[in-house]
Amino acid sequence: MGKVALAGSLGFLSLGDILQLVGSGGGSGLLRIFSPYAHEPGCIYFKKGNIIDAHAPGARGLEAVYALFGWLEGDFEFQERPVSTKRIITTNRMEIILEGLRLFDDGRIKTLGPPPLEKNVPDPAAPPFIRRHFIDYTYVVDEELYAAGELVTQEKHHGNWIWVVLEGTLDIIRSTPRGRLTVSRVGPGAFIGSVTAFLFQENTRKATVTATTDVQLGILDIQRMSKEFAMLSPAFRGYILSLDRRLSQVTGACVNYYNRIDTLPKVIRDKALMPPRTLKEGRLLRIERGHAAMTRKTEHGTLLIANLGEGDYLGTVPFLDIGHEPHQVSVFVSGDVKTTDIDAGSLESEYEDLPLTFKNLIENIAVNIAATTNVAGNLLKQNRVGRGPYPPGIGPLKSKVE
Repeated sequence: MGKVALAGSLGFLSLGDILQLVGSGGGSGLLRIFSPYAHEPGCIYFKKGNIIDAHAPGARGLEAVYALFGWLEGDFEFQERPVSTKRIITTNRMEIILEGLRLFDDGRIKTLGPPPLEKNVPDPAAPPFIRRHFIDYTYVVDEELYAAGELVTQEKHHGNWIWVVLEGTLDIIRSTPRGRLTVSRVGPGAFIGSVTAFLFQENTRKATVTATTDVQLGILDIQRMSKEFAMLSPAFRGYILSLDRRLSQVTGACVNYYNRIDTLPKVIRDKALMPPRTLKEGRLLRIERGHAAMTRKTEHGTLLIANLGEGDYLGTVPFLDIGHEPHQVSVFVSGDVKTTDIDAGSLESEYEDLPLTFKNLIENIAVNIAATTNVAGNLLKQNRVGRGPYPPGIGPLKSKVE
């Protein structure tokens, strides 16, 4: 038996919240879900924060994880212990959470326990809803109120504030030649603003933010956070800024696909596929020269996620999962690319010492990257782009993606 690190009621925390808590802590062990409506518990196995396998009555693997989203009543317990279970789930944690919530909202997951009092008909084109249950108020220095429909901040305007959503929901919107594109909807615990505000330079807003309900926002102590950011190692500061740039690139991909623009043939024209073994799990690289294009092959075409450059990072860290390399993307690099290995373990040590708000902010970027990548994939499908012509081996999948 291992040490019980987390336990509680499903009435207090949903499965999505539990998966995020266990995963963000980088835990390894067994999460058991108990329901009075099931004759045996559901089991989800974690290794270094990644979901690697799962069992539920009549199901295994990813199917079992999704089935457990329907367990609304009962208890859970996470035991930290060594895990020898073979990894059969390679989908990243945030994609699993977002897809599980979507399937549940669509009524495609059987409910165990009392059904919700109200059931809204889901909109299949609705943007992902991003929120967190836990809010750290220690960095909130002021609060602002906005009425439903009111503008919070405007794309291409200047501003260095970073807000945390205390109550209500807001839409994150990009302007495009075809009109406004809602990239995501955020709720309590989510952040609005860019970490580039820590650099004490003029910061241009990358999106318009509008309140969809009455909203209460907390203004974060940017001076305090900037000082703490400056105390981080250059490698960790670079990693955080690289995440922010990657999110901007993924959002740009959404805009392109919404406007039926496919830049992939041009971007990868002079690039070669990086051997998958180069980005084996646990390896982190910083690009010193050249470029690296991140692509994802889907049944509807090949998705260009981002085109990274000097100062950007490739690979994985033990404390964060953005749903890209090494399992979910292919990387094409320019002939002049030069990279340096970064000690991911050192970054993890720094991360563990960060205040909760800083951790939440970094995880918020990761969640947005994973969610926005899915939006880009949906837009590729809807607008029938990403079909080539491409070099051999990166066109649409020949069989349906599971």
